Amino acid sequence: SIFALYILAARTTSEDWANYYHVFSIPPVALIFGFSIEKLKDQALTFADNFSSRTPAANLGRIAVFLFVVAAVFASFLLEAKQVRASFLGKRVADESHLCADKIRPELKADGLIVVSGGHCVDNKGYALAYNASFMFYWLERKGWNICVEDQSIDKLNGFAVKGAKYFVAQKSILNQRPDFENDLRQVYSVIAECNEFLIFDLTRRR
Repeated sequence: SIFALYILAARTTSEDWANYYHVFSIPPVALIFGFSIEKLKDQALTFADNFSSRTPAANLGRIAVFLFVVAAVFASFLLEAKQVRASFLGKRVADESHLCADKIRPELKADGLIVVSGGHCVDNKGYALAYNASFMFYWLERKGWNICVEDQSIDKLNGFAVKGAKYFVAQKSILNQRPDFENDLRQVYSVIAECNEFLIFDLTRRR
């Protein structure tokens, strides 16, 4: 069923950014690994019971295979433990967007919903994309909507404002993908906060 999922959703699951979708493989892989260990134990018991009935050469060959498999199992555990340890001890660099959210949160004085820049509406073949970018909602402790690149317009933001949106959390790199859109925003709405990557427009205060 998981293989079928990967095939049916291949447009997404085959992308590098979608590697977290492969988390569904963990339970069956864990089960297969556990069954293999149990099978290895059964084989070892069978080998011990029939040890005297085989030639020394046959016994040595089976022992070599058994030791190789056991060594491979322990090596996999050690490698994973090393990677986990490196992840915990590695230097963690604060996310620039997170730092920006901490800086601008006090400026969002009015309670209400927000609009945040999202990804592209469609890919280069015209297929719809999940353009949602959720991190700023989490860090700003707000709810609201994402607006995708192709939909960026004053009219679209006005529509969100009618629905209750108070602020537009605009990512500069995404604004730049729509020529002159940032200039249009500055002419219509007031900028109440800014950091390296984001501009915050007040959708309740038009110029």
